[in-house]
Amino acid sequence: MTNYKRYSVNAMVLLLVAFMLLASCRNEKKQVESNTSGRNSSQTDSNASSNNEQDIDSFDEDTVKESNSKSNEDTVKESNSKSNYSLDGDYTVKVSLSRPADDAKEYRVSGNPAILNTNYKGYADAQAEALRKEILNTKNTTDIYKIKGQCYYISPNGDNNNDGKTPKTALRTTDGIDGVDLERGDAVLFERNSIFRITRAISPQEGITYGSYGKGDKPKIYACAENYANRNLWQPSNKKNVWKTEFSYGEVGDVVFNHGELIGYWKRNGIDQLQNNTQYYHNKVDGITYLYCDKGNPGDVYKDIELCPDYNIFDIPRFVDNVTIDNLCLKYSSHGAVSGAYKNKNIVVTNCEIGYIGGYSGGSGVRQGNAVQIWAGTENMIADHNWIYQTFDTAISPQGSGDGAVYTNISLCNNLLEYNSVDFEWFDRAGTLFDAIKCDGNIMRFTSLGWGNRVDDAGIRGIEGCIRANTCEQTFKNFSFKNNTIDCPGRQIINWTLDIPQLDEMDTGYNKVFINATYRKIFSSNPSILRGLYKTGTANIEIDATNQSELETIWKCFDKSSSSTVKWFD
Repeated sequence: MTNYKRYSVNAMVLLLVAFMLLASCRNEKKQVESNTSGRNSSQTDSNASSNNEQDIDSFDEDTVKESNSKSNEDTVKESNSKSNYSLDGDYTVKVSLSRPADDAKEYRVSGNPAILNTNYKGYADAQAEALRKEILNTKNTTDIYKIKGQCYYISPNGDNNNDGKTPKTALRTTDGIDGVDLERGDAVLFERNSIFRITRAISPQEGITYGSYGKGDKPKIYACAENYANRNLWQPSNKKNVWKTEFSYGEVGDVVFNHGELIGYWKRNGIDQLQNNTQYYHNKVDGITYLYCDKGNPGDVYKDIELCPDYNIFDIPRFVDNVTIDNLCLKYSSHGAVSGAYKNKNIVVTNCEIGYIGGYSGGSGVRQGNAVQIWAGTENMIADHNWIYQTFDTAISPQGSGDGAVYTNISLCNNLLEYNSVDFEWFDRAGTLFDAIKCDGNIMRFTSLGWGNRVDDAGIRGIEGCIRANTCEQTFKNFSFKNNTIDCPGRQIINWTLDIPQLDEMDTGYNKVFINATYRKIFSSNPSILRGLYKTGTANIEIDATNQSELETIWKCFDKSSSSTVKWFD
């Protein structure tokens, strides 16, 4: 047979084998997609490549000859007459197999997630919306902070076998950082318009910046390992309308449905307490969560179910300093979003969206959980331009119980705080130094009206206030509270136990306070406007108001400036 004929037949065999391999790869891709469906990014096999390639470089010579010998010569001639190309040399057919992005099947809610279950109207709506848009539309981290070291990128389309040093060679999950030797000055950047799920806290390292890159919404980091709106995760229990699922990530301190449309009601004493939809019970010993749902399998009823675990999202180790967290959306931890373990200095949290945080008991029986907290002393702390909402306990809190702790040069400014039980909180033991705290330009709305204050949940904190503090027998000086807007708190505005001379250390002015009397009738107990500030030498006094004149008198106990205004609305 001539070379011309032999090459034509070889080509036919090559094409036939290529089509067979393509069909096989398509089946493999369907199997990969089936295996990865419903799993979270941290659980994905990091050894799987995002671009698997199969090369067809050679064939068995005897097989080719046997095929050639069986070919009809006239058929080969007809085929050759239709070909315009001469085929010779080696041939390689590459078949690319791409895995879907880890967040491809995530349910993404539109609108404002802070108000999906409660939508009150205030008197600073336009002002709050302007600040919200400003926070949500900030530039990427590398446009705000100068990164002196190497940037490492994380994308749902990445691969943990990559080096992570460029967007095209991005890592795939937060666990991928474990294999990177980070150095001071480096940055870890998450791709915008993406969702990342974790199965354990992210442990920031000394001198590292964590932020965003790319285009779209801020990258979202969810503490819940996967979306539990999956019918395969739920089984019926022995009680009618009660469903159960395995949960091995610690205590479930909160359950959030459809990103905030409904919030679960925690019942502590077994499944017999479960009588209504969204009520749940978590058996910590067996690692089983029970949920009441009379409409069928919860995985079919809801589009998204977040079981909030009791680990922090960013858990800064003891004495680790110089950490920046910027431009991230952090949600669904029943413990905290950013938590400093002990005496962390130079901690910066900027331009973040933080929601639905807190609710765990931690074995104490008292539910807690703060969005941003630094423990037992800090210096040069910044929390600026963050939108924090629906926190069970406190939005931002430098606090502790250490001997001789120092809190100095703290800036908590330009934040939008909504539906938190407490907006700002600080306290420590006797002998502590609080020096140079600036708390300016914040908008605090519907304080104590969020999910953390529901009386029929598994216990509320009962410690509320736009500011909640205890600085008795401590050195407290150089405090600034200016240009803040307090819009429709449900309970206390100020809940602060202090020494009388500390009132002289407060630099206040240009604040606005709006009170809606209707919102204050939601709770039957403890409705005072001010608690704890000394007046005429009396400790822990509680003062309430029922009209404009009384409100003005009360506010003067804290803010004596003539530039501040208060408004009472019936």
